[in-house]
Amino acid sequence: MTLPKNFSSWKFTSKVIRQIHNTDVVKHFKDVKKDDDLSRGRSALKAGLVIRAKDSALDILNKQIVFRLGVEKNNSSDSILSFPEGWVLKPGDDIPQLAIVYKIKELKSGYNTIHIPHYNGQRNPKFPPLKKGIKGVILELKDNSKIIIYANNHDYGRDYISRYLLPLVEQKYRTSDFKNVVRNNVRAGTALAVRADYYSKGKSGGNIPDWRH
Repeated sequence: MTLPKNFSSWKFTSKVIRQIHNTDVVKHFKDVKKDDDLSRGRSALKAGLVIRAKDSALDILNKQIVFRLGVEKNNSSDSILSFPEGWVLKPGDDIPQLAIVYKIKELKSGYNTIHIPHYNGQRNPKFPPLKKGIKGVILELKDNSKIIIYANNHDYGRDYISRYLLPLVEQKYRTSDFKNVVRNNVRAGTALAVRADYYSKGKSGGNIPDWRH
């Protein structure tokens, strides 16, 4: 077999690593559709783990370690990164928030995350199952930060936010400013809350939560 002239070069080696790694990442996240919102759950995790052509050797190594020893090895709620969100928190990425990771009961894999801006800090929150669907409900708080969920119908979604999420927002930011949307690529099912991560400084504090419940 005749080897390429640059076979021993890092350029060639990194290309081989990238092809093998990205093939495995795509296979692992086969439930994630191309048009999924990249700011959420498994879509964000997949996008973050794909090796790019311009990645440095350190970037490539880190992505391999996280995928092989974290996500791929431990396919559970603990391997799903919750990511504090910035785009729903403007203005100001330093808003305290709780990221709630939900698992779709009917699916072998499939997680999504709901964020509560201006979380009041309660250490042992409990959330009932969410009947997930394509009907989106957005609650805009007084500083324009938002709580967003997708439910099986709009009335149910508003009720879920009002009963279980809004009471955990600091009083001075609460409103009743609801808006309805529809997102056709949402996977329906019963979503069970499996984990909650608290970020006292929001996105500006990095991706490591202050505490986990």
